[in-house]
Amino acid sequence: TVNVRSRLTDRYAPLPETLDQAGLLEGFEGVSRSVDQCVSRQLKLDGEFSSGKVEVNLTVGPDGKVSRLRLPRPVRQTTFGACMQAHSSRWRFPQFTGKPVKASKRFVGR
Repeated sequence: TVNVRSRLTDRYAPLPETLDQAGLLEGFEGVSRSVDQCVSRQLKLDGEFSSGKVEVNLTVGPDGKVSRLRLPRPVRQTTFGACMQAHSSRWRFPQFTGKPVKASKRFVGR
């Protein structure tokens, strides 16, 4: 199993009234599980995972579904990147009212 530290970044617009940091963190729990699984898959298939830090940027719609995932260029075309892309349709955040929200979380392997 891979140990991952994470940090929610705050560089985007303020959250809508009906979504708070706790809700975002709750949604990122599924993303964290995917990071663990996808790093493990990368290690199993390719023998290495050279990115020590991965910042996961995503857009969450009011329905709580991820509408866009953006990964750093070095990992986009890897086993890890493909795995994360496949997992992104499963991630759920709390529903909210308003426009889609951009959120980012950095994961650091140990």
